[in-house]
Amino acid sequence: MTLAPKGALADQRDGARHLHSERQTPRNGDDMSEIHARIESGSHDILVMSSAAQMPTSCKGRYRRVALLRVARGVIPAMISARAWGVIEVLGVAEKLNVGSTDRCAFRRAVLQSTAQAHDLAEEEASL
Repeated sequence: MTLAPKGALADQRDGARHLHSERQTPRNGDDMSEIHARIESGSHDILVMSSAAQMPTSCKGRYRRVALLRVARGVIPAMISARAWGVIEVLGVAEKLNVGSTDRCAFRRAVLQSTAQAHDLAEEEASL
């Protein structure tokens, strides 16, 4: 029996031992935050951001949240929250959206709708 190096986890797949770091990001990126759109507006940016939604273990499939955020210029927040560094205001959040395989899924529709709202807000602020 071989032992995994300290600080690494051993995974058994197809009879071979694969080592990976404890801090490795998930392969499918479910837990990662994503920036879908960044629109510059005055002295700040408007972001469309998504992150993994917390669901019970009985729910199968992938679920994400989509948020429309007003942030300081050039800032990428670490989380969807008004407490995150650089976030000026949370303009809206859509919770627990199913990520499907087509563009008709709830997640993709929410991203498109939030992006359209971000463009509208930027145009409205530019006209003031």
